[in-house]
Amino acid sequence: MRSAMNRLLSRREVRFIIVGGLNTVVGYAVFVLLEAWIFGAARWGYAASLIGSYIVGMLVGYLLYRRFVFDDQARWTSSLPKFILTNLVTLALNGAILALLVEVAQLPRLGAQIVALIVTVIVSYIGHSLFSFRSRSRSE
Repeated sequence: MRSAMNRLLSRREVRFIIVGGLNTVVGYAVFVLLEAWIFGAARWGYAASLIGSYIVGMLVGYLLYRRFVFDDQARWTSSLPKFILTNLVTLALNGAILALLVEVAQLPRLGAQIVALIVTVIVSYIGHSLFSFRSRSRSE
């Protein structure tokens, strides 16, 4: 009999959330390291740190999602561009929702970002399931 943990991990949605959380930690760690060691003293250094951490986060995320969430067997040249495009769409969506909630609805930034993240995590999961890794996703 499978344990409760195995049953939980058999769900793609759960693996998606776990990998996303791990990837967020990796991206933030890269941001902190770039700030501390390379770009922190520069006036616009945080932008370079953000771009660097986003690139590393996208690559790590792609590898983890491909292997542990979607069990993608396609060539990386097929799924990586789709993965990047899906992430750019969700990033733009996050920015639009955040701006709308902060500037129009006058919500506090941190609370608004929580709402935006909930929406973008769902959109990201759907996008990766139906687009990025569609051709070779394990059906569940």
